[in-house]
Amino acid sequence: MPATTSQLDRAAELKRLLVTFGRTGRLEREFDRTLAERQAETDLDAVTLTDRFLLQHKLDDGRTVVEHFVGAHPELSEDDRAMVLAWQDVVEGIFEIEQRDGEALVAVNLSDDLTYRIRSNKGASLFDPMPEGSFLACRIVPMADEWMLSGVSRPIPASRRREIYETVMHSFATHKASIFRNKEKLELAWKLQREDREYFLSFFGTDAHTATG
Repeated sequence: MPATTSQLDRAAELKRLLVTFGRTGRLEREFDRTLAERQAETDLDAVTLTDRFLLQHKLDDGRTVVEHFVGAHPELSEDDRAMVLAWQDVVEGIFEIEQRDGEALVAVNLSDDLTYRIRSNKGASLFDPMPEGSFLACRIVPMADEWMLSGVSRPIPASRRREIYETVMHSFATHKASIFRNKEKLELAWKLQREDREYFLSFFGTDAHTATG
């Protein structure tokens, strides 16, 4: 089912609580240290780095801030707990916008070639300056049967299409995990690899290289 307005409003409230939680006590010291390290390594903005810390960064005990947050708030309903924990399944990349569908944006992630229905907990008007054919650099997390923006979103005009495609191609080397989300493409890749191996064996008779001197 699509996310309801009340679910999106609750998501916004829980996200605010999560941000506050991640900036208190021991977590704040860990956050400051991690943020300083990441800012030295990348040109990503502080909001994106904060979102990564809250949803994906593994603390010393192997758990994320999200998991600590849920554990520290036993008063949360089962729906709230499931919603927040699901946010750890982040999809990050550049999306090509196919259409506006009511309050959702339908877009294809150029890294995994999958289509996503994207919502915003700040209101659908956020999508007004994002026409069909343009691009959106963003992070999204699961929200009901759809996806929700998380952190900073950066619209990119369609006129930069060639530049965007080149950027995505170069990013495959460092963001290989995103490709594996598309199970059909992954199976096709394995199929082609098996066929190549069969052709190799039929020609050489073995897959072992024999050195001659």
